[in-house]
Amino acid sequence: MGQVTVELRLVFLKIGEIDTLKEQFQAEAFIQARWSEPALKGTDIDCFDANKFWNPLLFIDNSVGDLKNDVWHKVVYDGMDTPMIYEMRKIKGDFLENLELNDFPVDVQDLTITISTTRTVNEVLLIADTNQLSTINTHTFIDQQEWRLHEHVETSTKLLSSPFSPSQNQHPAFSATCHAARRPGYFYWNVYFLIFFITVMAFATFSVTYNLPQNRLQLSFTLLLTAVTFKWVVVRCLPTISYLTTLDKYVLLSMVMLCVVCSWHALIAVCPPDRAPYWDNIALISLAIIYVLFHVIFFFWMYFVVNGVVLVDPEYVKDRKVFASVLAAFRYGREDLDVLGLTFRKDLFCSTQQIYPPIDDQKKPLTYLQQRLLRKLGPNAYPFYFEIPQNAPASVTLQPAVGDTGKPCGVDYELKTYVAEANEDKSHKRSSVRLAIRKLTYAPEIPAPQPVIEAHKDFMMSPAPLHLECTLDKEMYYHGESINVNVVVTNNSNKTLRKIRISVKQYAEICMFTNAHYKCIVAELETDEGFPITPCSNLTKVYSLIPLLANNKDKRGLALDGKLKHEDTNLASSTIIRNNTQKENLGIIVQYKVKVKIIVAMGGDLAVELPFTLTHPKPPPTPSLSQQLDQTNSDDLQAIDVPVDHNLIQLDTNFDNTAHDDDFIFEEFARIRLKGHEGGFDDTEA
Repeated sequence: MGQVTVELRLVFLKIGEIDTLKEQFQAEAFIQARWSEPALKGTDIDCFDANKFWNPLLFIDNSVGDLKNDVWHKVVYDGMDTPMIYEMRKIKGDFLENLELNDFPVDVQDLTITISTTRTVNEVLLIADTNQLSTINTHTFIDQQEWRLHEHVETSTKLLSSPFSPSQNQHPAFSATCHAARRPGYFYWNVYFLIFFITVMAFATFSVTYNLPQNRLQLSFTLLLTAVTFKWVVVRCLPTISYLTTLDKYVLLSMVMLCVVCSWHALIAVCPPDRAPYWDNIALISLAIIYVLFHVIFFFWMYFVVNGVVLVDPEYVKDRKVFASVLAAFRYGREDLDVLGLTFRKDLFCSTQQIYPPIDDQKKPLTYLQQRLLRKLGPNAYPFYFEIPQNAPASVTLQPAVGDTGKPCGVDYELKTYVAEANEDKSHKRSSVRLAIRKLTYAPEIPAPQPVIEAHKDFMMSPAPLHLECTLDKEMYYHGESINVNVVVTNNSNKTLRKIRISVKQYAEICMFTNAHYKCIVAELETDEGFPITPCSNLTKVYSLIPLLANNKDKRGLALDGKLKHEDTNLASSTIIRNNTQKENLGIIVQYKVKVKIIVAMGGDLAVELPFTLTHPKPPPTPSLSQQLDQTNSDDLQAIDVPVDHNLIQLDTNFDNTAHDDDFIFEEFARIRLKGHEGGFDDTEA
């Protein structure tokens, strides 16, 4: 009998306690192994006896102590009428794992169950099941106070050499790995904060006059010994390891700062009395700056930026190709209204290109970020480029009502990578990845005429009309900015003016078969301050309004900048219509106007509207690669203060992050090879 292929699937049913001291964890798991057995053809399945047929002789390689192991079998015929033997087992026990603590207490541990066989690699081949994925049940995790389970499972195969076998034969092994991230809050408050507090207290010793160094040294040595004692207590909570964790590095560097303070207090005693105050102040300022820079660099090092490119698995792709496409679509009806194959959706823009194997004609100079990603991910990572036309519509989402399900109406963009034989082939969910992206509108702040409007109203038996003049301080506003409305009222009529009402209105035009217009008030102010205005009286006043989404989250149909899950967004930016652009290709056209209305007693009201533009600020131009390298080198030891930005969508307008993008966090997700997948396919959004 030749080599038999056994497909394996492991489901983590329950993860128990994770013991970093003993480097092991508790778990319950379900394991399914299946292989073809031609000898079963023509036999009675009801009388099946697994002991009479070939068996892969599987066992758990990294189990510790007593392992509960319940095994049962069944026979299933696949579509080719080839009998398949399914061996299913439920295991429960402790499992060894090499728990790395370099990043403690922000570490992410790999929890692995390894399945091996007593048969050699010439007899059996263990692979991951291509029809049913290995998964994990995160809801039954016991140690949720200290750890947070990731929702994906990685599978891998390797070869093992048995130490009890006299021969040098290798045995195949299959590993399923889930990930648990430690919740660091306990260590932040009970370790980091206390060490930080002790170190900061050392700076208070400078308040003792410099001519009493013995008092300074007494206080400094007390704080240093306190830190040493605290370090000894913390070490007892961790396993004995030969390397420094992140927590160790922080504590040791804080102790170094305490030693430097003690050393200075000893040196100040030998300084000339006339120069001692000056050098004492210099030392205090220098040590404070160094300590602040240490924390800035330390916490930038702990929390990295996550980025990614397309990573291709050549074993899975084989002779096929990998394509990527960007699709802009306009959904003009809720997803739950799609019936009988009729969807309320129209494609506005689509672009597709081949990523793997790469085409020489499509190659372009790599960006700085792409070079670092390719260097980090290795030779199987491939960059791609898409140029979206300037007249392509911006991402707009109509805010759904509470209880609405499915995708809301609006214009959305989707980046999809898929594996296929040719570009025109239909992509399958099991071999494709979708990523929701958004296209935003921004504009530079250029001088433009201030919006101004004048209006007057005549009344019967009135000697002169009522005159109203309104002016905005500028034509273009950025999200979060205050809109200042200058109102001048000249009442030469015989009417009394009771109050004024100012509102910012959003106008959304749905461009489809027939244009539909919607308007919504996003900011409103009504006041009677300075009123009533009697005949032959005037009023000049500036009113301020700020249109914010936070004040309009309950309004259905409000147009928003394309919203992604787990992210805040803004009110939709004003649509910029170019001369050669057809409205039907924009999907939704958004405009804003300020409406000023004067309420007149016993007569008709007077109202005017002033249009303006609401958008994002234009981000700074991307520097060249050499400029970014120079900037990185010059900013390595500089702390950058980031001002508060009311704009919830960041376009990198407030800071340059090139100085800290050398480090990335990567998570390898198990390949999704679904067959007959039931239910919807959720977008991965970023």
